[in-house]
Amino acid sequence: MRESDLAFILANGTDVGRGVIITEHDTANIEREARNLIETAHNLKDKLLVVNRDVAITTFHADRRQHRRLCRAA
Repeated sequence: MRESDLAFILANGTDVGRGVIITEHDTANIEREARNLIETAHNLKDKLLVVNRDVAITTFHADRRQHRRLCRAA
């Protein structure tokens, strides 16, 4: 088993005394969190957060032209 799998089980599983197991309940929680993360990503698509020295300055919806220009410059 990969090290990342072990870390995943430890982070998301249920402690059963002798170890940690991924239960059906754990799987449902993981799926719910994943759906929420995907929904958040869709909701924030094309939003630009302007940052200066680790301080958020402003945020706005970047139009198609701004999006292309910003992505080209990255």
